[in-house]
Amino acid sequence: MSQSAPPNPSAALQAGLALFQSGSPYAAHQTWEAVWLLLPESPLREGVRGLIQVAVAAAHLQRDPSRRARLAGLLRRAEQRLADPAVRLALQQAGLGAALDLRLE
Repeated sequence: MSQSAPPNPSAALQAGLALFQSGSPYAAHQTWEAVWLLLPESPLREGVRGLIQVAVAAAHLQRDPSRRARLAGLLRRAEQRLADPAVRLALQQAGLGAALDLRLE
């Protein structure tokens, strides 16, 4: 069975951002991953992958703050993805400009 991208992934992507900003990074990860799985290869897909990586790291840090050093590689890969100009533009066009400033506390 072939799956296709949702007609308007922006609503789900923004819901994930709201979850992340409200302190629920695991739920944000789940929301973003559901969209990511359906997106075709594109800068938007790469951007969502970067957001997922940030959310995964944040969820791990919520459970165990001592893991920060072990998550450095994951965060570095996310940062590299999110720094790509095409990815940044795709996220902005999807209404996720605020997601480009996600930081772990």
